[in-house]
Amino acid sequence: MYISNQVSQVNADPGLTQSAQISVLNKAKRADADAVLPLIDSATQQSQQIQAGNPVYLGQNIDTRA
Repeated sequence: MYISNQVSQVNADPGLTQSAQISVLNKAKRADADAVLPLIDSATQQSQQIQAGNPVYLGQNIDTRA
C-alpha cells in the first residue's frame, strides 16, 4: 500500500518525476565511471610496460611514403 501511494505521488508531480530520473541517471553515470576507470588504468599500465620493453629508437620515425 505504501509503495502504491508513493508511485501515485510521483506520477502526480512532474517535477518530482524529473528529479527522480536525473538522480537515477547520475547514479548510472557514477557506476559506469567506476567500471571504466580501472580499465583505463590497466590499459595505461600495459602501454607503459610495452614501451619499456621496446628499444628507445622504435617509434621515433614514421615513413609516410607508400
